Amino acid sequence: MTFTLLTTTEVAQNLGVKPSTVYAYVSRGLLSPIKRPGERASQFLAHEVESLRRGNPRPTTQGLVIDSAISLVEDGRYWYRGRDAADLASSLCFEDVADILWSEQQSGRWDIDEGAVLTATLAWAGLPPKATMLQRIQAIVLSLAATDPLASTSSAGAIVSTGRGILATVAHSLGGAASPPDSGVQEGDIRPNRTPESQEVDAAPAIAAALAGGLGNHVATPAVDQALGLLADHGLAPSTMAVRVAAGFGASIYQSILAGLATLSGSLHGGASGATERLFRTALETSPARALEETLRVGTVPGIGQPLYPGGDPRYVAIVATLRERVGDSRIIGVLDEFERTCSDRGWGHPNVDMGLGALAAAYGFAPGAGEVIFAVGRMAGWIAHATEAITAERIRPRARYVGPEPVAQSEI
Repeated sequence: MTFTLLTTTEVAQNLGVKPSTVYAYVSRGLLSPIKRPGERASQFLAHEVESLRRGNPRPTTQGLVIDSAISLVEDGRYWYRGRDAADLASSLCFEDVADILWSEQQSGRWDIDEGAVLTATLAWAGLPPKATMLQRIQAIVLSLAATDPLASTSSAGAIVSTGRGILATVAHSLGGAASPPDSGVQEGDIRPNRTPESQEVDAAPAIAAALAGGLGNHVATPAVDQALGLLADHGLAPSTMAVRVAAGFGASIYQSILAGLATLSGSLHGGASGATERLFRTALETSPARALEETLRVGTVPGIGQPLYPGGDPRYVAIVATLRERVGDSRIIGVLDEFERTCSDRGWGHPNVDMGLGALAAAYGFAPGAGEVIFAVGRMAGWIAHATEAITAERIRPRARYVGPEPVAQSEI
């Protein structure tokens, strides 16, 4: 049997929509992208497109369709419960953004449990010195689960209340976790040149302030706060799916978050910002051109492209706009400008949020792995929201499509 395949442009023309909307249909599970070996562009089955055009989408061969009221990604923008996410992250503190994601619950207090912070700090302090910041977060969550006698409580209200405590404890227990970046770059090269007025730490919410301090620079608090809000949710990302599966089958919010952290650690997910951090460190040690040259010798340039945002990732735009405003005299801004020009001139695509996190970490001289930590802590807010949905939603039960050898009858052996 042969199938007719259409390009993204052809699909958009057929459906009368923009190419960005085609990618939104993919994220919703309404279309199945197909990639041929050696080709970067996706193609689509013509009969699936025709069914969608008629208003009767066929079950796709890749992915699941899950109802969710938390976030929407469409037409180059994204929303939290119907409100523009980038605007929320720029105007509200992370705690308030989290409460919006948990809108079915009343906004609660963000009190700090000193006993929990001590337990968490002792948990990561016992790890080997070379343990990553993300591994420290995993140790913190596991220690909290082991010391909570009510960990298995699974009502929506209990999930939000416990999740709020996890977030606060993770951020504050990391306060002593920072270690100076071992990049060979002098501090003055990677930290912004600040005037006396700008050296004062802006008044900011506790989560971002604690996390910025733990990563090595309290002055970064406002920028970190915005980044946390920008990353709080993004539809059914892989780590979010892991959380929903775990929570839907009765795992506690602690274990569900651990499932999300394990998935987030992948180099194609939250771990991608580590590669951009290394790219910026090399650029500051040598030059932007040399950093790109060395990166291309072993692979592709990280932090480029996001299928859901063919016109540019709004999360990157927001993070970089804040950096230009707050540390405009830093060397990192010149590196960013050079990277953006090269991406445009070479037709590589637009920088994505991973590039933004790498720039943020470099601009403030954060400890290695900072981007992944900001990603993880921010996304926990979304995971908690999705866990509250998952406990009452239909359980996710994927079925395998067998493609192995035909079964052999016993008599034929």
